[in-house]
Amino acid sequence: MLIIYPWFLYQRLQTALESLLEEDSYCVDTALRLFGKIPPDRRPTSLQLPHAELNARQREAVQLCSDRNLAFIWGPPGTGKTTTLGHILTELMKQGKRLLVTSTTNAAIDQALAHLAELGDAQPTLMSGRIVRVGQTEAPTFGASTNEVKNRLHAETREKIEALRSLQNERYGQITPCDLILEKLQADTQQLDLFDRVELKTLTSQDLRPIFSENDLQYVLNLPTKR
Repeated sequence: MLIIYPWFLYQRLQTALESLLEEDSYCVDTALRLFGKIPPDRRPTSLQLPHAELNARQREAVQLCSDRNLAFIWGPPGTGKTTTLGHILTELMKQGKRLLVTSTTNAAIDQALAHLAELGDAQPTLMSGRIVRVGQTEAPTFGASTNEVKNRLHAETREKIEALRSLQNERYGQITPCDLILEKLQADTQQLDLFDRVELKTLTSQDLRPIFSENDLQYVLNLPTKR
């Protein structure tokens, strides 16, 4: 008769995880917390949303996920686990955290997104396309597809490029009159002994009038001067 010790695989896995602690290139804290070998970190936080439609136990679950870096939520069917998950996601998004939601089935993801879409606080994030739905499903779902995200990012990049080009053209337009004035000044000062007769700091509009047209003269007089 063959007898298999039921904790054999667990102990082998535990030994393997503990051996990884000696390697600096691995981070196994989360795995060890899963097996209860390291206590989870808990930092009390203040919820950003009221979650008024949840009962006391469901709000406690939201608070737990907000406070801890590792949390388990369990409940029998019909206790509102998916609804609570929607509130947890909304709360963590409100706190500015980036989230990744995974499941063994596409249907579970669709249900989580459906509950998330029912919450008014999540609507701006959904409408802006910041929630990305990865995976195939034939059921109605929420969240942007990866192609939609790619197209949005390309559009945003194109808008930034066009804005930079417009700014560049605007700056060129401001530089061109100055270049023309400098060229005219260089040409005229070769013919006039203006700067030998008058110190630069004492130049007046009358001194500059023979060099510039009336429009250019007004432009020069309005230029800021160093003090």
